Amino acid sequence: LSVRQYVIYIGRAPMNMENELFDADINYRYNLIDMRNIPYEKFLQSDKPEEVILAILCDFQDHSPSDSVKEILRRLKILVKQDELKKGKYIRQLEVLSQLRNLEEIIIEEEKKMAIIYDIEKDVRYKQGIAKGLQKGITKGKKEGKREGLLEGIEALLNVKFGTPGLKLLNSIKKIEDIKLLQKIKDKITSASELKEVEEFVETII
Repeated sequence: LSVRQYVIYIGRAPMNMENELFDADINYRYNLIDMRNIPYEKFLQSDKPEEVILAILCDFQDHSPSDSVKEILRRLKILVKQDELKKGKYIRQLEVLSQLRNLEEIIIEEEKKMAIIYDIEKDVRYKQGIAKGLQKGITKGKKEGKREGLLEGIEALLNVKFGTPGLKLLNSIKKIEDIKLLQKIKDKITSASELKEVEEFVETII
């Protein structure tokens, strides 16, 4: 059985690597694959979103970056359909990969044009958080119920957008009683692209 090894290069700079390594006690050879040499259509036509996002690293051939980005976003939109959570996850991954090709600005611009930006308020976990908090308001009163609803929604937002690091902010946010301030925090989390933006905003309030 023949065994072959491959190294796949996705770096920003042009590939400049040797495909073999010789030393006193080592004789090692492997095949190099530069993602820039692969037509992006090979990944674009995949039925797996995880593979489609890799198209951003490939050769756009005669297509402009904008047109290629549109095709990638359109394909993702078709594959994930109405699943907002998955859509948000794959778009964030696409944005990260696009930095390796200096295409992040184009990605964000095309997202806006196609109205494909992840709408957190459509997320099931976010809705469950709001509903759970408001249900508590039945026994605690309307005002307290709204506060609980906001806190549950904020928790869902932090978890979906920033994961465990985001949830570390929750203890500080729970100290806030003012509903208007909590609403501002929720709006900030929704619009923020980085956790640091939210952290700095919360610090100015507390």
